[in-house]
Amino acid sequence: MGFFDKILGRKEDQLDKDWQAREKAELGFRFSCPSQWVITDIDGGVEISPPDAARVPGPAGGKETSSPGVIISVSDLRDPGPAAVKDTVKAQSTEFPGYRFVKHIGSSVRNADKAAVYEFQYGTGENAFSAISAIAFAKNKLFTLTACGTRKDFDQSRGTLEKIATGFQLI
Repeated sequence: MGFFDKILGRKEDQLDKDWQAREKAELGFRFSCPSQWVITDIDGGVEISPPDAARVPGPAGGKETSSPGVIISVSDLRDPGPAAVKDTVKAQSTEFPGYRFVKHIGSSVRNADKAAVYEFQYGTGENAFSAISAIAFAKNKLFTLTACGTRKDFDQSRGTLEKIATGFQLI
């Protein structure tokens, strides 16, 4: 955010013609995605996926997931502390089998106190996934966005998944 954005307020991002903006005020976040994608409420968040997304067993516990797809979840956090983002990334690395950090994308999510956006891979062989994750803290809440898919699905949808992850914001 630039100097004038801080003083005058940031202009709202313009949506692409075929995109929709959604706000989950009760959960404290806003996101945008292609207008034809399906948005499903889940416990503590939402799942977003193309209508033709495959349901595949995820390598993390075998739980079925959309490929490609995005999951945004919110949980309460008592005291995030100064290393909260680093601690959450570290915890996430043990949650996903075969976890491998790929690259850091950014250190901010709009309206978050602390945040990180990064790409990682997990799983092996035919069950290998790529993902972009946005982790953000605000008002004693942890917001986690994971945009992932099998390596093939992820590569084909990379631009869309990155745009969803980097456009994620807290309200």
